[in-house]
Amino acid sequence: MSVRNRAFRLLYKLHFLLRRNQNWKKQLPILCFHRVHPDYDPITQPLHPDQFKQVLEVLIKQWFFYPLMEWKTALRDPKGIILTFDDALSDFKEHAWPIIQELKLPVTLFVPTESVNTGRKLYNYQAAELLLNGMGTFEYQNRVFTSGSSDLNQYLLFCNLLGKDPNSREPLLESWNKQLKVKERLSVNPMSWLDLKSLVSEGVDIQNHTYAHSLMSGISEELFKSDIERSEQLLFDNLSVKSVFLAYPMGAYTTRLEKLLTEMGILGLG
Repeated sequence: MSVRNRAFRLLYKLHFLLRRNQNWKKQLPILCFHRVHPDYDPITQPLHPDQFKQVLEVLIKQWFFYPLMEWKTALRDPKGIILTFDDALSDFKEHAWPIIQELKLPVTLFVPTESVNTGRKLYNYQAAELLLNGMGTFEYQNRVFTSGSSDLNQYLLFCNLLGKDPNSREPLLESWNKQLKVKERLSVNPMSWLDLKSLVSEGVDIQNHTYAHSLMSGISEELFKSDIERSEQLLFDNLSVKSVFLAYPMGAYTTRLEKLLTEMGILGLG
């Protein structure tokens, strides 16, 4: 087996994601990671730092890592590849970034700005805590969910429903946490603006991952536009960053939303 195939078999086994833009005529491997942490859980499935380093070391042998801003050049290179992370979790700074720095690789971090601005965990990670570490059942949108479970399909359905409910999900999650007596927590805290400023100074590219991390395909065009604009403003006010890329949360979007984003001068990635 070639080194290149071995790398992608390893990545597939570790549940990595490839993001894309549907308008690109050629496929460009854009790696999408979320968590790198030594403590594993079966829902968020973080990569152990040793595994993460192994993946990158294998890929380096056959691919050339480009910054996301050089995507056009990367598209023309049969060996071009791009490294990205979503969600701006503290484990990026603690466990992933030191490895990326050591290997001298460019990386883009997509930041969900509400979570960073409030210091509150993203709802999808709160959902993971609830389902993994709660005790009992609860109802949401005419469905019954069972906590104390590592059922990934249940988790994905729950996140899908929460992603379409930006106005109600936070008070509901708070209520369910008390009801189901969730005590054990995951290491999924967001970074602070100070953390991100430090990363920017060290060479990390920062881009937009929306404000509220909602399921973009499930919200109105008006709410979509206001969410993106609010996130853009926070990135500029706190980091002096004017983003040109946006990663859709959970990869969900519609053709109409993609057109709106293009009109705003931003390139969307699924």
